[in-house]
Amino acid sequence: MHINKLDVYVKSRERDTSIQEAYDLFDKGDYGKAINWLREFLEENSGHTEARALKEQIERILKFSNIDIYSCTNLFMDPWEE
Repeated sequence: MHINKLDVYVKSRERDTSIQEAYDLFDKGDYGKAINWLREFLEENSGHTEARALKEQIERILKFSNIDIYSCTNLFMDPWEE
């Protein structure tokens, strides 16, 4: 029941149309193109908080999805060992 309320909230929330292209790339899973688009956008609009937040979110996704477990000695992702 709570999940349905959250789903309705997320779907009803308006996205910023100025960065809609980045959201479209993000939704497709094309994180590389989305982060490149956001970097160019943030060069001109450095104060855009939603674009900065989306860029940080994509960077976190890429960081954790590209972990090479055979070369990484910090398998538990302890922050003091990074």
